Amino acid sequence: AVGGGPPVSFVSGTVEELVARLVHPDDVPEVRARLEALFRGAVDIHDFEHRVPGSGGSSIRVRGRVSRRAGDGRPLRFAAVLSDVTERRAMQAQLDLSQRMAALGALAAGVAHEINNPLSSVSANLEFLSRELATQPAIAQVVGEARDGAERVRDVVRGLRAFSSGRAGAAGPANVRAELEAAIRLARNEIRHRARLEVRIDELPLVAAGAHELGQVFLNLLLNAAQAIPEGRAQEHVITVEAGRAEDGGASIRIRDTGVGIPPQVLERIFEPFYTTKPLGVGMGLGLAIAHRIVTGAGGRIEVETQVGRGTLFHVLLPAAPSSAREPSRA
Repeated sequence: AVGGGPPVSFVSGTVEELVARLVHPDDVPEVRARLEALFRGAVDIHDFEHRVPGSGGSSIRVRGRVSRRAGDGRPLRFAAVLSDVTERRAMQAQLDLSQRMAALGALAAGVAHEINNPLSSVSANLEFLSRELATQPAIAQVVGEARDGAERVRDVVRGLRAFSSGRAGAAGPANVRAELEAAIRLARNEIRHRARLEVRIDELPLVAAGAHELGQVFLNLLLNAAQAIPEGRAQEHVITVEAGRAEDGGASIRIRDTGVGIPPQVLERIFEPFYTTKPLGVGMGLGLAIAHRIVTGAGGRIEVETQVGRGTLFHVLLPAAPSSAREPSRA
């Protein structure tokens, strides 16, 4: 019995049937290649670990050999010992993740130092421009958005450091509408080449979360929605943002796209740090992991609904801040 499944006394069938029954689809190509090498006599021992389909992530180690061959060398019998290695692999994965988080923490500290120095100069100059251009609203708005973007760069670095150390950010109260609208402004250029954007924002409560951390969550979800849609077909696709008060009084934010959707084998891992299906250099696999940490750290949750070829919905639910909390005044 593996992964809590019913014990079986034997399994039978062709090699393809047995592989399909015992090997997770993602591991089938390598398992098949190794078995073929064993059967043709290229190797003496088959020793490999792989996942089992439909077992909730269970893994087994199969160590065996061809114990009987025909006169022409064809394999007639394969004898092996199967061991459940699920717990050991989980511990190894946790150790690997801890080591990567430690490396990321050290890297983030250095990155923060290198970014903050030139960023201070950029922010100061933008502040000066915003004062000088106070009589030109259109340009002042652009400069204001640039200032906001510069501040968010600094907050992204802070978020990486907090993520690697496991500490939560400041607990608000935060204006969800302001952060959501800011994220939409920043993502609009990426979205407009891929989809039409529809936004419906109703009354929202203050929530007990870091303000710019929330903006980071919304921006990541919006960019992911855009990247799930190919460029050049903006009239065929739509990204919808709906926000309002949830039944329990908290904040409800839905970001839906009509993109490619998420396959089941990917869906179960989307919040894992460093897991990504994007090409090398496009994504690190940290965006959704950090978003999940921020939302759960605020006492909320992220729900996902998806259908391959039809699109994906991310639903962020956040509890309202205590009634005594007030949004901090801007200096």
